[in-house]
Amino acid sequence: GWSLFEGKVVNFSLADGKVLSEEGQDVKCFTVNSKEQVITYSEDNMLREQAGSEWKSDSVVRVMKVDPKDALLATGGSDNSVRVYQLGHAYLTHSFKQHKGPVLALAFHPSELLLVSASSDYTVKVFDLLKYSCVKTLSFENSVRHLGFLNKSLITCMNNQTCRWSLKTWKLKQSYKAENEITSMQCSKRVVVGDSGGFIYLLSPKNLEAKKHRQVSSFPIVSLSTLENGEIIATNEEFYVFCIGKKLNISYEFIGHVDEVTDIKWMNDTNLLVALNSYEAKLVDTETSKVSSLRGHSDNILCVDVFEDYIATGSKDQSVKYWKLTEMVGTYYGHTNDVTCVALSRRNFIVSGSADQTLKVWEKAQGTTESASYTCMAHDKDISVVKLSPDHKAIYSASEDKKIKIWSRRLEHKGTLEGHRRGVWDLCFHPSEKILASSSGDMTIKLWELKTGTCIRTLEGHTNSVLKVCFITGGVASSSSDGLIKIWNYKSGACVETLEGHTNKVWGLCTRKVGGKDTLASGAAEVKLWKDVKEEVEEQELTQKREVVKQEQNLANYLKAGNLHEAAIVAFGLGRHEKLYGILTEMSPKELTVFVDQVVQEGLDKLLVNIRDWNAFKKFSNLAQKLLSELFERVSWENLSGYTEELQAIMTYSQKHYSRFEKLYKEAFYMEHVLNDMEVLPQKR
Repeated sequence: GWSLFEGKVVNFSLADGKVLSEEGQDVKCFTVNSKEQVITYSEDNMLREQAGSEWKSDSVVRVMKVDPKDALLATGGSDNSVRVYQLGHAYLTHSFKQHKGPVLALAFHPSELLLVSASSDYTVKVFDLLKYSCVKTLSFENSVRHLGFLNKSLITCMNNQTCRWSLKTWKLKQSYKAENEITSMQCSKRVVVGDSGGFIYLLSPKNLEAKKHRQVSSFPIVSLSTLENGEIIATNEEFYVFCIGKKLNISYEFIGHVDEVTDIKWMNDTNLLVALNSYEAKLVDTETSKVSSLRGHSDNILCVDVFEDYIATGSKDQSVKYWKLTEMVGTYYGHTNDVTCVALSRRNFIVSGSADQTLKVWEKAQGTTESASYTCMAHDKDISVVKLSPDHKAIYSASEDKKIKIWSRRLEHKGTLEGHRRGVWDLCFHPSEKILASSSGDMTIKLWELKTGTCIRTLEGHTNSVLKVCFITGGVASSSSDGLIKIWNYKSGACVETLEGHTNKVWGLCTRKVGGKDTLASGAAEVKLWKDVKEEVEEQELTQKREVVKQEQNLANYLKAGNLHEAAIVAFGLGRHEKLYGILTEMSPKELTVFVDQVVQEGLDKLLVNIRDWNAFKKFSNLAQKLLSELFERVSWENLSGYTEELQAIMTYSQKHYSRFEKLYKEAFYMEHVLNDMEVLPQKR
């Protein structure tokens, strides 16, 4: 599939949602032909074919379409014009300016040279490309936004109405009204429309009656396409992609592009629960990238928590919802502002914190609950995080008021931890030791001893607010608003690793042991998984050291035996430049040729680097020029095209060497000339 994201056309796999390629720069709109070649219109007012042709548009393009034979490109402009170009030649074949408003939609007839356009002037015009003229104008009560052809009929969509027009009489044959505004349409063997409520309707091709309909999203469906097997691919305005079966069942869905991750939690070894600053939370299979949606909130979800198969979510709609996987179990109302944090107990209660500065404890119940079991005004500012102690007997909350407070199950205040100079963003308990970690806007992580409530260590090293913190095996992981993730040895206080993978605020951070090793999940404007590969790296480094020792011994043995060829191969592989130079200078021209023949197949880049380095010095340039001559006899210029930087450096110093040789050559002739002249002079007696 293709999508437009941040000025680029992204080609992604429909199997797992992974990005395959990106095309263009500052792209405003695009279309794709039957050969899967992308044609784009960019901010520089240029139209570009992926095949290579490009030309300047005479107007700002709003919509583009390619004809079924991939021969013509139609564009609709903000200057009310419709233009047609011959693809491959960038030749303008037609220009129509009959509309009185910007063009909103275009469609080519599947077999005839007819082009239909819709405009904000409430008209649809039909252009005969053979006659170079407009042959029909249809008037509407509002702007038509979608066009298509089906069974010798023209299909139009306006507001919530889909209409079918006869191509012979241009009279209205049938119409269908949806519940919401139609935001997308696709015509092939049937008519499929998507609306602003996230519904998809399957309409009969005969009478436009709704055969089936289903809500697949909480957001408007902005694009629809049909695969050869009859499945429908739908995309909503939040960049979620849905694969829908013939019976409108969702086969699978995945996240196309992420705006912002607000929270993230592991459900099990392969599934992540992700809140995406959206009305819906997503349960993501990390192996296949396919997702399931938790739908029910009416505003963006800010926080999530999990216990086994159960989930709690908090939202800007001021509610807390309780789920079993993707099935909603209960809804809890009572907060008067955004629900900013939730904690799900393994017992029978849920704790929530809010921007209204209150904590609430809810009994787990089905249906709607409008009264919390316990409520207290917990902090002086917005509550950032709430956590349950490992035994689930105590509640810990933290706020922008810089304080960490301890509460009983009934929200009785038990203590306060103070020490941060700015608001506290996150808390995390050590899995086995009685230690609490807190992260703050003061750019530090503090470790607290739970028995005494004292700060035992402060971890400093972040240069921005520390948003999340979690314990990992033998250390602590933290994320900040500058996109960096740091790994700490919390006993020594040293930062042992900095992970650079995000450029936005990292609001999501959690870890889980998968296969006995930590897998860290982080979320910003994307979700990334980090695996602990320390043991593998150490093992690999040890293996490499052993191999180097073995090769060093082989090199010594070959030199002792006088086997220059094998010694040169080993020295070349080890990168022993001085040793290699000494060996090659002792070789005969024939042995040098055999050496180049062998290394040029797999070590061309290393050989060029050696030649470049030696050629930079007068002392070593003679050998470098010999190797270069041997290289040019064996490698074509096409295969050397990727080594421009190395070749440029070699050429620069080679010119200096040849200039020096030429000067010496001329000086040698001058001396010969002087000596010859001296022989001609009469000898003195």
